[in-house]
Amino acid sequence: MAQALETTAPVVKRMISRLVDQRQIVFRCDIARPVFDFPIAMVLSLKTAPEHAEQLAFRIGAWKETRFCASVASTANLIVVAGLRDLIDGDNFMSKLTDLEHPVDVVQRAINTHTFKVYGRLLDDSGKSLRHISVDPWAAEY
Repeated sequence: MAQALETTAPVVKRMISRLVDQRQIVFRCDIARPVFDFPIAMVLSLKTAPEHAEQLAFRIGAWKETRFCASVASTANLIVVAGLRDLIDGDNFMSKLTDLEHPVDVVQRAINTHTFKVYGRLLDDSGKSLRHISVDPWAAEY
C-alpha cells in the first residue's frame, strides 16, 4: 500500500489505525461453514411490535449462535440467521425466542442446506472460496 500511495509503511499504518479508531473501516473474517462449529444455518423472519424491533435485534444479535440479525422495514420486521450444530439446536434457539421480554411471531423459517455465495465469495462444496466477485459501484452496467 505504501508503494501505491507513494509514502512509507509507518505512514500507512498510522492512516489505517486512524480509520479503525474512527470506525471508518472494520475488518471481519468469515470461515467455511462445514468446518465451523455451527455448520447449519436457520434463517428466520420474525414479527414484533415496531417499537421493540431494534431492542430485540440488539438482544438476539448478542447470542453466540446468531450470525446475522437486523431490524427491517417490513411486516416481518426482524431477520435472523442462526448457526446450528444440529437440528435440535434449532428447537433450542426457537425456545430462547419465546423467553424474550417482548413477543415475536415467526413469519417464516428456513434451514440453509448449502451456501453458494457469502460476501461476494463463490464457495465450493466444502465452503471454501473459489473466487471473489467485487462490488464495483463505478463499473458500467452490462
